[in-house]
Amino acid sequence: MRAFAIFVDKRELAVRGRLSSTRELAWNSLFQRLSKLHDHDRLGEKSPILLVHDEGEDLTIRKLARRARRYLTAGSAYGTGPIRLSARWLLDDPVSRQSHHSLFIQCADLVAYAATKHLIPGGRRQTRVCVRHQHGANSDQRATRKPTPLPDAWTRRCPRESSYDAIKPPSLWLGADWHLAGLRPGAAPPPTYQRY
Repeated sequence: MRAFAIFVDKRELAVRGRLSSTRELAWNSLFQRLSKLHDHDRLGEKSPILLVHDEGEDLTIRKLARRARRYLTAGSAYGTGPIRLSARWLLDDPVSRQSHHSLFIQCADLVAYAATKHLIPGGRRQTRVCVRHQHGANSDQRATRKPTPLPDAWTRRCPRESSYDAIKPPSLWLGADWHLAGLRPGAAPPPTYQRY
């Protein structure tokens, strides 16, 4: 399995006045990447790709996928004209799933969050949500400060909304040795985080 993330900097698009095209730009970048991977990876073993996405914007995603299947271009590294990409890679229309029923979608959310935090780390107001505990031979070793209590929003399940605070933090998925350095308890999501 290969994991990657498409990152669109909304601050740069806002400066250019193209903030409304964020979602379309992200999905077109994903389709270009998948088409290139399909055409150049494992030349003898081609198999089509089925996209599974978080529910919420099914019609928009289906429209963009059908447009990509008909006419998908990418910029050329040599020259000024666009390159026409193949349409054989997409098996069918993208399938939507509820994220709280699919560990695959939750893993994709974790990859997207990690990529966002890698590219835009927390600012001066960052605090640790989960303190890293040292588990050594001496069991009396303790953290120097108490762990920050998690807000109630982290622990409840949200059946339909795709809000940032309704999902469990990755620290609960990966165990106590994982820590997050860029979140403030009860804070709004970073402005560049977008769940698709």
